[in-house]
Amino acid sequence: MSNQSLSNNESTSSTDEIKHSSSSENNKVNKSSTDKKKISSDNSQNANQERKRYKILAGNGCHQAIAEIQGILVPPSEEGESFSLILPDGLQIEASFKTSRLHWIAQNKDYMIGLHWFRGYPKMKDDKLISLQIIAWDGNMPSNTKGDEHWEFIGIWTAQRNITVQRSMMTKDIRKIAKETGFIKKFKYTFTNSYDWVKNRKLWIGYVYKILCQRNGDTFEIKKVIPYACPRIKPVPKTNNNRKSYNRHSNDR
Repeated sequence: MSNQSLSNNESTSSTDEIKHSSSSENNKVNKSSTDKKKISSDNSQNANQERKRYKILAGNGCHQAIAEIQGILVPPSEEGESFSLILPDGLQIEASFKTSRLHWIAQNKDYMIGLHWFRGYPKMKDDKLISLQIIAWDGNMPSNTKGDEHWEFIGIWTAQRNITVQRSMMTKDIRKIAKETGFIKKFKYTFTNSYDWVKNRKLWIGYVYKILCQRNGDTFEIKKVIPYACPRIKPVPKTNNNRKSYNRHSNDR
């Protein structure tokens, strides 16, 4: 009797252990499945957030801010400081370089001393021209026949009366940064006479333009507006009056 009782106890204990082990494994499987669903949901939410965070503006890929100006490049007086560019009217702005090679040439070659033509990307801050990122010098500059400075901006006209130039998503580095940070770098340019062009219906919010302008000190004045990715005549929205007028003319026929 004693041996049979012991055998029954061992059998019961073994069965309990098997049940406990099976239950534990089921819990692990369920937990693993729940964790995977959670991770999948989180990834989906993150992907949706990423898609919503940055906005590609109309005309992206053709946006551009470019200048051709004459000036004297001044090297920094102390280590860590930037180059300066002195323009013919005396305005001094910060100068940087698109590549390290251009920076090295500017720093080490004597032929960079004196007056030169520079092509580059301008930057404004608080409605003032503050810097130029140099991409080339001399060569075929100036490109215009009069030999004047050239300032050209292609971008989208905004409600804040500026033209916004967005970096191109066609560039691999820009796409990578946009996906990582959720933002596409933009540059804004303002003009002293923009009110007149808006008043005369030459600039419409949300449309892409090429704007040619003249520099007056550290500000810009619009000289020419070219519709770049928009109709030359702004479409008139349909109204009830238009429909009534159309119906009246139709009945007269």
